[in-house]
Amino acid sequence: MRKIVSILLLAVFIPLFVTTSCRKYDEAVEQQILVDYMRANNIDFNTISTGLVTGAGLTTATPTPGIVNASDNYSIPGWTIFDVRDAATYNNGHIKGAINVPIANILTAAPADKTTKILVVCFTGQTAARATAILRMAGYANAKSLKWGMSAWNPAFANSWNSNATQYTTTNWVTTAAPTLSEYESPNFGTGYTTGPEILNARLNAILTLPWSVSKVDVLANPSNYYIINKWPVAQYNAYGHINGAYNMNDITFDNLKYYNPEASTIVTYCYTGQTSAITTTWLQVLGYENARSLSFGGNGIIYNNMLASPNVAGDPLNMQSVTWKGVGSSSTYNGVLGYGYYKTVGTTTDGLYVAP
Repeated sequence: MRKIVSILLLAVFIPLFVTTSCRKYDEAVEQQILVDYMRANNIDFNTISTGLVTGAGLTTATPTPGIVNASDNYSIPGWTIFDVRDAATYNNGHIKGAINVPIANILTAAPADKTTKILVVCFTGQTAARATAILRMAGYANAKSLKWGMSAWNPAFANSWNSNATQYTTTNWVTTAAPTLSEYESPNFGTGYTTGPEILNARLNAILTLPWSVSKVDVLANPSNYYIINKWPVAQYNAYGHINGAYNMNDITFDNLKYYNPEASTIVTYCYTGQTSAITTTWLQVLGYENARSLSFGGNGIIYNNMLASPNVAGDPLNMQSVTWKGVGSSSTYNGVLGYGYYKTVGTTTDGLYVAP
C-alpha cells in the first residue's frame, strides 16, 4: 500500500515540476527572442529616443514638411496630432486639429498607415515621450513628441514647468563617487507567443496601463529604497552632484541591460527633464523590467538654479543650458515660451483662436 501511495505522489508531483520548469524556461526564452528581434530591427534606445522635436524645430524644415503654419492659425500641416492630456485640460486649450487620446488608447488610435507623421503632445513632454516611444516601437518611425509639451507652446500652459523646475533642498543630493555597477539576470515574462513581432506587440499592450513615473519627493526621502540610474555624462554627474547611491550610466544599450536589477522594488532612471528617462523607462518595461520608473522632471526638478547657471559655452562638457527649462538653447525660451495660438472646446464645437498677449 505504501509503495502504491509513493507512486501516486510521484505521478502528481513530476508533471507539476516539469510544467513549472518549462514555464520558467519558456519565459526566459521569450525575453531573449524579444531582445534578439529588437536588436536585429534597430528597435534600440537610440533609435527610439530620436522622437523628440521642439516647437521651434517645427517651424523649420525639421522635420519636413511638419511646419507650424501661422497663416493657418498655427496648424501643423501633414501631421496627425495626438493630445494625451485629460479631456478637461484638452478642452481648455489645444493645438488646431489635435485629437484627444488617452495614452492607454494610443495604439488603437494610431492609423493603420505606419508612415503617418504623428506628433504627440502633453503638459510637459514627459507623457508624450512615453507615448511616442510606444508608437515608434510599434513601427511608427515618424512619430514625434513635442519637447517641453504644451508648456512651451503658449504661456497659458507654462505652469506645469514653471512650478516644477525648482531648486530642491535635500541632504540626499551628494557629490560622492559613483558606486560600481553589478550584473543581474534578465527578467522573465510570458506572453504565450513565440515570434519577435508577436511578443513585442504583446509587451507594448501589456505596459500601456503600467505606472511609469515617480516623484523626487519620494525618491529623495529614501533613496536606498530604489535602484537608481543617473543618465548624465560622468563629468556632469561629478560636477553637479547626483542622488545619493545613484549609479552613473549614460549609455542605454542592449549590452547594458545586465546592469538593471529586475528584482529591485523599483528601478529609477533620471535625466535632465524627465523626457528621455520616460523613453528609457518605456523601453525597459517592454523588455520585462516592469519595476522601471522615470523620475519626474529629472534634474530640472532638483537643481534647476544650478543648471540654469551652468556655463553657456559650446562644447563645454558641463553646459546644461540647452537642457534646462528656459535655458539658452533649450527651445523653451522665446520670450518665455513660443506663444503659438491654440483653440478651446465649448460644448462640442471648437471656439476661436487664442494667442499670448
